[in-house]
Amino acid sequence: MFGRVSSLVLAATAALSLGALGIIVHGAIVAVPTPVLYNHYSSLWGAGMLWLVGVELVLLSRALDAGVPVGGATSAYFAAIGACALIYGVAYAVDTRFDNLVWGLLKALACAGAIIAVRRGARVPLDTDALEAGTSHKCGDAVSGDARTRSAPARAAARCALGALRLLHLLLSLLLAAGAGVCAYAATAYPPSGVLTTVLVNGERVAINVRCVSPPAGTPKPDVPRTHLPRLWLTSSPAHGATGDFFGLQHFLAGQGYASCAHDPPGYGSSARLRYVAVETGAYLPQLIEAIEPDGAQIALVAWGGGSSAAVQLGAGARGVDGNVRGRAFRIAAVVLINALPSSYEWAEAQRERGWTDAQRDAYRSASLRSRLSLTQLILSLASAWPLMPVVIPLMPPPAEYWPADRYAELRVAAWRPQLWVNQYWGLRAMVESRDEDDPLVSAAPLPRTLPLGHIVCDLSGDVPCQRGGGQPPLDDAACAAARRRADFARAQQEEMTRALQPNGARREFAHDERCSLGSPVVDFPEHTAALVSGLLAKLLD
Repeated sequence: MFGRVSSLVLAATAALSLGALGIIVHGAIVAVPTPVLYNHYSSLWGAGMLWLVGVELVLLSRALDAGVPVGGATSAYFAAIGACALIYGVAYAVDTRFDNLVWGLLKALACAGAIIAVRRGARVPLDTDALEAGTSHKCGDAVSGDARTRSAPARAAARCALGALRLLHLLLSLLLAAGAGVCAYAATAYPPSGVLTTVLVNGERVAINVRCVSPPAGTPKPDVPRTHLPRLWLTSSPAHGATGDFFGLQHFLAGQGYASCAHDPPGYGSSARLRYVAVETGAYLPQLIEAIEPDGAQIALVAWGGGSSAAVQLGAGARGVDGNVRGRAFRIAAVVLINALPSSYEWAEAQRERGWTDAQRDAYRSASLRSRLSLTQLILSLASAWPLMPVVIPLMPPPAEYWPADRYAELRVAAWRPQLWVNQYWGLRAMVESRDEDDPLVSAAPLPRTLPLGHIVCDLSGDVPCQRGGGQPPLDDAACAAARRRADFARAQQEEMTRALQPNGARREFAHDERCSLGSPVVDFPEHTAALVSGLLAKLLD
């Protein structure tokens, strides 16, 4: 009988060994974070499933060696989990996750070996007398006093345990295959909206999607006393980019007469992922601009959210971490910030509202960031590995003023890619390990006196902070008073930061309605935001 199952034993040993090695490697990377920028939770699942199929191969070889009848149901089972493993591997290969392709192919091969062994074993005559006791009991049968029948219920219980194990294995295989399919869909559902441009980022050559939009022919020139207008470069955090976020703003800025470029950060939208060492936008933005703009070009930076730090860093003269082979130079004509706040604002606001000491504020900051890290890890380990991202971030109708409405699904699907959440994870880790004083919005002050700086600031008063939008009733009196205090504090923080960045006199454009505070001004209200940006640029470029 050994000759019949010897190859199966070898396959089981290999599956157990390789699966265990994968669990150790990927588990160690998860437990002690290393700068290898992949979702190692999905790899951990793949290695774990390979180890599990190795266990089943061992059980199958023992059953065949003992002459236990193994039929078509077992073959169908291994065919099902093998097909799931193949889907898992190929789908992740579409998303350039070739480590998961290896786990999927190995598991599929192991399942193919099991099917071959089952078919060969089925052709060997069985000793039916020896099996009579083992087949006359089902799960839960009572154990009799006879020694021979005592082994029969034990075998029945073993069959029940094996059935439960197989059901769990099949369910997990289906979930992982579906999760891999969601990742592949998110990576390929929409073609790049711009042009892929290769730049150096931390020594890696990375293809970054850049979308540039020019004003239509015949568009009136803005009322600015300049012969050549600077092209606007729009930037945001690593979780936002040209794919979806800036479609509307670029369109309406073009209607105002301004050409603009936006990009997808590495790992977001249509841009390739970084393999090692997460970097901030400011580390590669100079090289990206140099790769697109001609020598001596004038540009203006328009920054929203987390992109404000990168814009200020670049305006202060930072050149990033890598040189660019083209060696081109550009000049920054102006910097415009859209509702920017220093990273310390959230903790300072909590301290003001609750009357905390500095030590309590710092403890709250640490606990809050670590809880967000845990949430990101949960998304990567379950929601992304399983097909739950469409549930976490479902497709829904676009906001009333989003443009173009038919591209809103692209924005939602972009958030299904696991690399976005890997970027989020490393961004949060950087915040945990740094000080708020290191934020360029604070540390870069003051900017060069000759650099025009503008800031679109929410100036909400009266009942505006109390509006909730979406047809919901306004906040009650107590909540409304708290919202007014938060709005006043945020405006004071923005004013202080803006004055520190440009003591020579920064321009401000005040947004007085709820469109500044409800949702995202760039994504949800692009036409309104474009008008504010255009008005501010007219003051900065005079």
